[in-house]
Amino acid sequence: MEAKRELLSRTQLMSILWVSLLAPAAELLPRAAFSAAGRGAWTAPLLALPVMLLAGWLVGRVCREEGFSAGVERCFGRLAGTVVLLVYMAWAVVLLSLRLRLCAQRLLDAGRRDGSLWFFLITTAVAAVWMAWGKVTAFGRSAQVMLTTLLLAAGVVLGLSVFRVQVENVLPLWTGGFGPVFRAAGSACGVLGYGLYAAFLLGDTKWGKGEGKVFLWWTTAGCVLLTVSLLVINGCFGPALAQSLSSPFFSLAKSVGVEGAFQRVESVVAALWIFADLP
Repeated sequence: MEAKRELLSRTQLMSILWVSLLAPAAELLPRAAFSAAGRGAWTAPLLALPVMLLAGWLVGRVCREEGFSAGVERCFGRLAGTVVLLVYMAWAVVLLSLRLRLCAQRLLDAGRRDGSLWFFLITTAVAAVWMAWGKVTAFGRSAQVMLTTLLLAAGVVLGLSVFRVQVENVLPLWTGGFGPVFRAAGSACGVLGYGLYAAFLLGDTKWGKGEGKVFLWWTTAGCVLLTVSLLVINGCFGPALAQSLSSPFFSLAKSVGVEGAFQRVESVVAALWIFADLP
């Protein structure tokens, strides 16, 4: 008798989606948004929310319960669908290579010591392959733990930084008109587009009533969190300085601490953020 197939829950799928988005969102989104819109850039994730919800609805309509690969082949035909999937796979390899290098560089910088970039690069790649070799349900459970850990770390950094926010850095919003803010929203859509690859796991996910609400609430909560993070970064550094920093969120982590308890958390945050690169 054939063994029952193990499937991801919808919560596990959304955990995989958002834990994989936190690394590019922390490193790429602030610079892209602030360079486009300046002071009003922190609103970009909220403006991108309707686009993300529409994209998720379209992917759901295309894939249904069969998975992204089968859904694309059904819509475009076997030949054209295979070409589309090959393009996605090639671009995934490019993105994976970029993320692994950025992750290795972050770990190297966090230690502030002499070390080999290749050591961190190979170690991270081996860890990613080891995770991919396991069961998809174990991966989903791991993603839930990873996401919880990263949200706690981000909450500590943002919570300790919120008292240094300067209102004049974030208000008024519309000094440059609406155009730059909508360009920043386009940049946010581009960064959040990393999450499209989670659609390949749709065929390994349990479906039932209310799946649309799960996606709605998770996506809304994620965009609100990114909005808060951009607001705090903008309020602490100002748009000009935030735009010039290579990683504003990790620069923010360098400046937080509690007198008499801990003074520096950037190495811990940088090390924990590997959880966002592995998926």
